[in-house]
Amino acid sequence: MKVILIVCFLLLSPAYVFAHGTHENPYLDFGIEIEKEQAKEFSSAILNALVEKEKIGENWQSGKVEKIEKKEAGETSEWIVTHYNKEEPDKSKKRLYIFLSLYGEYRGANHTGK
Repeated sequence: MKVILIVCFLLLSPAYVFAHGTHENPYLDFGIEIEKEQAKEFSSAILNALVEKEKIGENWQSGKVEKIEKKEAGETSEWIVTHYNKEEPDKSKKRLYIFLSLYGEYRGANHTGK
């Protein structure tokens, strides 16, 4: 009986090893770089999630993508998508910068672009 349990455990172990949480982004799973238009789509989805989680105000849903650029810093590169919100009352927060890896992974967001 003990041998059967050990064999079952060993047979099922690979399923746990290969089960991970990045299946919603096949670009990340397969190391495929996203294009500029995909960076725009990903950042818009992230912006909506930030609104839903109340990290930024609801007025950001009316914000528009102002600029999309691929920045290189040494050996790493990333997409920076700039959203502009004319409805934002605080002038220092009219722009929201969303940072994505080249594979579409969310890296962060801020109002400074740094």
